[in-house]
Amino acid sequence: MDFTSLGVPAPLAAALGCARITEPTEIQREVIPAACAGECLIGEAPTGTGKTLAYLLPALMRIDPAVRAAQVLVLAPTHELAMQIAGVARELVQAAGLSVGRAGTHRRGECAAAD
Repeated sequence: MDFTSLGVPAPLAAALGCARITEPTEIQREVIPAACAGECLIGEAPTGTGKTLAYLLPALMRIDPAVRAAQVLVLAPTHELAMQIAGVARELVQAAGLSVGRAGTHRRGECAAAD
């Protein structure tokens, strides 16, 4: 099984291939189709099993580049994790040649301090 068989578009699957990610993990095989179908999910798996891609790929697949507004919001419990998620998203988007903007990854209070 590969990512395209889960409904991941060829540009994103190719970007994964460039990162040497060619086969979906168990959590990805279970979550990606359900998330693409619009189901509300809670996925639980050990560290290092691909949870980030399990929810990030369906989110990226829903983005309409023609819409100039926020379309995806990912919340993370720590700034460090938020930065890791943003990095993975940025790399995928660039490698896939997608045209999407970027949002900030400010810590709570930094936005207020910037005003």
